[in-house]
Amino acid sequence: MAAPRNTFTLKVGSNSLSAAINIKKTVERMEGVEKVEANPQQRRVVITGTVRPDKVIATLHNNLGIEAELSPSTSIRPPQPASTFTLKVGSNSLLAAINIKKTVERMEGVEKVEANPQQRRVVITGTVRPDEVIATLHNNLGIKAELELSPPTSIRPPAAAAVPRDGCEIVVGQSSNAVNPLLGDVNKVAQDVGQLRRMVPGLAGVKISNQIVSNSIEFRFNSN
Repeated sequence: MAAPRNTFTLKVGSNSLSAAINIKKTVERMEGVEKVEANPQQRRVVITGTVRPDKVIATLHNNLGIEAELSPSTSIRPPQPASTFTLKVGSNSLLAAINIKKTVERMEGVEKVEANPQQRRVVITGTVRPDEVIATLHNNLGIKAELELSPPTSIRPPAAAAVPRDGCEIVVGQSSNAVNPLLGDVNKVAQDVGQLRRMVPGLAGVKISNQIVSNSIEFRFNSN
């Protein structure tokens, strides 16, 4: 006779993101497991399938050295509809924006992340709660963030709305100073700017110029 299918929750002895990832991978490989949801902040793992709780507890102890116990709750939290909210973050650097985007995208319940370093804003869509994201940014990256109460709007690159569809170049950030106040250290920005292609739809390339009289950054967009 086949084992009944059910859903149960385990409380685990670690709240680190790396432990949650390892727990999820390990349990997903077990026979009779259909679905695994891990929440490091709440130290809980929700498992659906025919596998028995005692087998999962033993596997986590033997394979990962992580203690776990059965919790009477059946879900991390009640199902919630997806929503969009905006966070104001305490850094305007490009590297911080990239790290914020990567970190938040790995969180459970996140569907979409848009980061704008100039505006110090991050727009997030999903079922994740704002307080969970704020805590994660503080604990993992040391970046402070707060919920922006104004209605969230989708972030767009400053010049993208004016880009003609013929693939022409747009130049922004002109400055008469050796260090552009908008771009900061141009040489440092150039090291990270290639990753913008994954953040800005249609962006084909970026050119950084560091001249005696001016600094500039050129965005080249694909033509359709």
